[in-house]
Order: sequence, then structure tokens, then C-alpha cells
Amino acid sequence: MPITNFPKISGIAKNNIKITINEKKLRKTLSARGVMQPDILDLSTSKTKKKGLLATVATVFSTGIGATIKKHFQNSALNKIDKRFDALQQDLPRVKDTFQDVFMRKDIDTKETSAMLERYRDIEKLRVTGTKDDYIKALFKEAKKNFGFGDIDIPLHIDDVIDNSEKCAGSTKDLMNQGIHIKRNRTNMSHMNVIHHELRHEKQNYIAFNYDKEEYVKTAIKSVYKEAKSNKDDFLYDTVKNISFEQYYDDMQDAAKNDIYLIEKMYGKADKSKLSEKDCEFARKCLKAKESRVSGKVNYKAYKNNFLEKDAFHAGDTIDKLLG
Repeated sequence: MPITNFPKISGIAKNNIKITINEKKLRKTLSARGVMQPDILDLSTSKTKKKGLLATVATVFSTGIGATIKKHFQNSALNKIDKRFDALQQDLPRVKDTFQDVFMRKDIDTKETSAMLERYRDIEKLRVTGTKDDYIKALFKEAKKNFGFGDIDIPLHIDDVIDNSEKCAGSTKDLMNQGIHIKRNRTNMSHMNVIHHELRHEKQNYIAFNYDKEEYVKTAIKSVYKEAKSNKDDFLYDTVKNISFEQYYDDMQDAAKNDIYLIEKMYGKADKSKLSEKDCEFARKCLKAKESRVSGKVNYKAYKNNFLEKDAFHAGDTIDKLLG
């Protein structure tokens, strides 16, 4: 039997739907129609009971008028995305310059810029119509391609947020074969921002590795050593607390060789000759910054002012401002 006598729904305008719910009337209506048992309807100050009612309302509104309302908001969001990307297609020179900057690729021309915009348009629509994981995976795949990594299988790990006080929205390991972590429900940065931020770190690592693979792995190991030595909670703290970096690095020689092997297996042989002079200059800055890098948990200001982070924040913020 269809449920009638629903709460008043008023103010349906072009871009706005206002729902006025009379709580007592809603309880009475749902109970009378057999949707809710009378004992569930006792709304006291109990958060559990209130959540139970809201869950039931959500179930009822998932069909019929609720589905219509949902469809209205979806269509409104999709229309806004189309308008935004239609405007970007009319501004291709500026978009091309932005893509070249963010992805560090001067080979991107106007034709490819237009094609990239259309793919991003489809992905942004998936944010409205699909699941969050579908959106993250599609966005990661597109950004990975645009950074020049093509079909390279960079591991993507989608993690739940466990500690809401944790500022981290994503992470990239210094040793590239370990992949990239993205927080599913983090709200301090958009996924558009954080995915491009983390893949910019991957680009930094890739260029620095091709410039000098031994020095790259050495600085990566030194970064691990420094962070462990400054943090008593680090699982390596007891190992490094009483030894110098030189001693630690000597002990890590087999691991360093294995890291180089794994990275080259994934990305191909390191080759400095394929880097431009500008790339080489960038690589030197990256290697120097790795030497002085500190964890955001230890000193957030110093962490954010490090060249590696400033560069990655620039990439993420820039693409987010353009497309997000």
C-alpha cells in the first residue's frame, strides 16, 4: 500500500527544494502505515532512537518523492559541472598553461588539453553519481596518466580515517614502489587536491631517482633515519637512537640495492640523459630538500615550508582551483 499523508513539502523552486517535517505527524503517519513499530517511535533525548527514526525516514525517502528530490539535486550538480567545464573549454590557452605547470609537461598541446578536460568532466560527474571509491580510483588513474606515468602500476591504497585529529589527507613513500595512500573520508582537502599533491611527490621522486639513483635512495633512507631518531614512538627508534647515520646506512646497503632494483623494475632503468637541464635543477632541489625534511607531526611549519611540500601544495591547490 502506498504511503500517503507525507509531511508537507514546499518551496520547490528552480534550484531549491525546502522540506518541512512535522515530527509528530511523521511518527503517526509511518506507524499507521506499518512502516515503524510503535515502540521504535519513542523519541526521547536518546541519540540512538533519533538515529533510528532518521534511518527509517531515509529509507522511506529513498523511493517515490525522495528519489525525485535526489534526482533534482543530482541534475542541478551535473548542470553546474557542465557549465564549469564548458567555460574552461573556451579558455584553453590558460588551461593548457596550468596543465603544463601542474604535470611538468611542456608537450601538452591545445588538443590534448581539450581531451583532458572532457575526461575530468566525466570524472567530476562520477563524484555526483557514483561511489566515493569509484571517484577516487578514476581520478587517480587520470592524474597518474597526466603526470606521465601512463600504465605504470603505482599502488593506490584507499584508507579510512581512524583519528579525526590527524591532518594527513594522503601520503607518498620516498621509495616509489610502496605506492600512494589516500584517505577516503578526509575533509580538510578535496580528493582532487590531495591526489594531484601526492602524484606530484611521485614526480619529484621519479626525477630525482633518474638524476642520481644512489643519492636518491641514500636521502630516502636518511629521511627514515632522521624521523625515527626524533620520535620515540617510531618502531625504528631503538635501532637508531645510539648510532650515527653512517653506521645505519652501512647496515642498510643490501636494502638500498634491493630498493633500486624494485624501483627500476617498476619505472624502468634510471637514465639521467632523458632529463632536461630544468629537470636536473629540480632534482637537485628535491634531493637537498629531502636532507632537511621533517615530519609534520614534529614541526608542521617546517614541514610545509620544505621545498618538496611547497611544490606539491602548489600543484594540488592549482588544479583544485581550476577544476574542483
